Amino acid sequence: MLEHWVSKRWGYDSRLFETGEECLKNIQDSPDLVLLDLMLPGIKGEEVLSGIKQTYPDLPVIILSAQDDVERAVQTLRLGATDYYGKPIDFPRLGMPSRTLFSWRTVA
Repeated sequence: MLEHWVSKRWGYDSRLFETGEECLKNIQDSPDLVLLDLMLPGIKGEEVLSGIKQTYPDLPVIILSAQDDVERAVQTLRLGATDYYGKPIDFPRLGMPSRTLFSWRTVA
């Protein structure tokens, strides 16, 4: 569903990775934005976030999680996440900062 919103409704190319390992392996494709779920098979989202930020410290990463937990949100923001959204995802609300980040990356 998220890939549909990013591709069809927002008009951006998107790629879906099923695991954290797959994401880290393919991150060199230089995306403009990462939407990252914390609950992944294999390595967890926090580890993926840390791996992304080690290599690409300026890459915006928005966290998505079914665990709408303030402590966890603060932890991921300290690790370098740009923002944190609990599920279910409010796509119009998520779209606003995502489009702003895409615009910022295009201009920079």
